Amino acid sequence: MLHLKGKEYLVTGVANETSICWGITKLLRDCGAGVTLLSHPLMKKRVSPLADSVSITDLLWCDFGNQDEVSGVFGQLLQKQNGFDGIVHGIAFSDRKE
Repeated sequence: MLHLKGKEYLVTGVANETSICWGITKLLRDCGAGVTLLSHPLMKKRVSPLADSVSITDLLWCDFGNQDEVSGVFGQLLQKQNGFDGIVHGIAFSDRKE
């Protein structure tokens, strides 16, 4: 098992408990890493309980199709005191029918 205590990661695009990014998030937490989640506001009802289940308190919400929101949230991320040791990019979109 990896030992990631003291490391910080940003994980984007968690949508639900079957998301690959959620599996990565759980693994990071199991290895002792801190995680900040960044997801679309429409996912709050699904993602907030998942974050609670692994004691993640750093949750950010962003409509990735809105440039002002993207600029704002990345401004917040840049102010994070020690930055991140890694980033998992999982933002994606598909039609619900797919």
